[in-house]
Amino acid sequence: DSACQYLLETTYSLPMTVVLKTSIEYDISGYDATYIALARNNKVPLITLNKKLANKVPVFTEILPGGDHVDYSYLPVKNINQC
Repeated sequence: DSACQYLLETTYSLPMTVVLKTSIEYDISGYDATYIALARNNKVPLITLNKKLANKVPVFTEILPGGDHVDYSYLPVKNINQC
């Protein structure tokens, strides 16, 4: 029950028209526009490793320091096909 409550409290939705307008406004994919629109709607920056996206939408993004050399070896799943 607490997992469901947490999900309900932390799940956000936006009209697809907002995502489409964001995509057109910044010339970015619908996928990226979804995250940008959510960040803008919640008045928080989108923390990203995607420098191309950050350059297109600098107002709503922050690049994660060291993004070029992130070490993912600590992740417990080494092979994505094991999921």
